[in-house]
Amino acid sequence: MSTLSRTKRVISLIWLMALAAAAPFAHFLRIVHLDYPGTTVAIPESANCNIPTGRVDEMSWLLIISSSIFFILPLTVLSVLYIRIAVTLNRSAHRFDLEQMRMGSSTSESCRAQSQSRRSIVRMLYTWAGEFKVAD
Repeated sequence: MSTLSRTKRVISLIWLMALAAAAPFAHFLRIVHLDYPGTTVAIPESANCNIPTGRVDEMSWLLIISSSIFFILPLTVLSVLYIRIAVTLNRSAHRFDLEQMRMGSSTSESCRAQSQSRRSIVRMLYTWAGEFKVAD
C-alpha cells in the first residue's frame, strides 16, 4: 500500500471518529435566545448554540463520558508511557555506568557526558509527567 493512500485512509478514519464523537453533542445542543428582562420575549440578536436549561441534567452523563475518554484516558496513557521511558533510560544509564566502571574507563569525558545527558533526559521526563498530572 502506498504512503499516500494509507495517509488518506488514516485521515478519513480520524475524521469519522471525530464526527462520531461529536454527534451526541449535536443531539443535545439547541439555539437558545435570551429574553428581554421581565418578559418572555426573546431577543433575536442573542441567539447562541447552547444547552437548553431543562436539558443540563441529561447532558451531564455525556460530559463525564467525553471528558473521561478524550482527556483522562489519554492523560493516563501518556503519563504511564513517559514514566516507563524514564525508568528504562534511568536503568540504562546505571547499567552503562556500571559497565564503564568495570572496564576502567569511567574517567573518560565522553562517558561522563553521555551518562549526564541520560540523567538529564530522565529528570526532564519525570518533570514533564509531573507537570502533566498537576495540570490535570
